[in-house]
Amino acid sequence: MDSNFWAFQAKDWINILILVVTGFAVYIGPIRAVKVARREEVEALKLRQKAEIFASLMKTRRFQLDPEHVSSLNLIQVYFSEEETVLAAYKAYIRLLSRKLIPGVADESFWKERDDAFIDLVYAIARATGFSQDKKEIEELAYSPSGWASDQETIRRLHGLLIEIFENKRPIPVTNFINPTVFNPFPPAPAIDPNLWKG
Repeated sequence: MDSNFWAFQAKDWINILILVVTGFAVYIGPIRAVKVARREEVEALKLRQKAEIFASLMKTRRFQLDPEHVSSLNLIQVYFSEEETVLAAYKAYIRLLSRKLIPGVADESFWKERDDAFIDLVYAIARATGFSQDKKEIEELAYSPSGWASDQETIRRLHGLLIEIFENKRPIPVTNFINPTVFNPFPPAPAIDPNLWKG
């Protein structure tokens, strides 16, 4: 056996080192790339979910009894759990919403305070999601047709009346809306000749 077989030169050590590094890169590289891609997907999903909450609150900001609005509010703690500013604004707004009001006692300042807290919340969400919305824009540039509010109020009233009827708390009023002298659904009585009965 040749004694030079075990004698390594510097170039041999470099080749072995290149082989080890290449094997390590071939094995670890794709795993690392998959992890980075997954992390980017998760971050993109989180940002999309935050943007959806922001869009939903902007869309329903004049209709705060809308189910979509309430659902979006309830998801803020989930999607913005790492955003301290958003969570602080959310807690302040929810405290105002949860305040028990005595009918006829709540003054104009309470409603103003509540609206301001909502604007602060939406503004904080806008900042956290990268939207450049101004507080004034959020408050003033919202459109809500008065007919929609009227329709929602009518539906709520009718819903309440139906519940009272089904719970036997309210009778069903029955009224004759047809004037029988103007319209009679039955044919007139036949004319009877009095001579027919004379014998």
